[in-house]
Amino acid sequence: MKCIDIHRHFEEAAEWVDWPHSCDGFKFGNPEKEIKRVAIGWQSLMQSLHEAAAWQADLFITHEPTFYHHMDNNEERKNSGPGLAKTEFLKKTGITVYRCHDA
Repeated sequence: MKCIDIHRHFEEAAEWVDWPHSCDGFKFGNPEKEIKRVAIGWQSLMQSLHEAAAWQADLFITHEPTFYHHMDNNEERKNSGPGLAKTEFLKKTGITVYRCHDA
């Protein structure tokens, strides 16, 4: 199974979501990555991501934004301040982050 398969499942199951305008989706990483382990948390805080990495999770599913902006589409927040540390950690570990808020 790949990360993108999880997204497709949510799209199928959550018919009420306006997908083109939803904040749900991949926030970091490779949607085509094979999944062996999934970690789930309310927020993708650094502590939670460290625990996911320790468990060798390939995918982290979060309810809240990862990069401190509702839609998580602010590149500046990914590449500066606390967002930069998170970006670098995710690159190093290879964890893909998916947000499941509306579904």
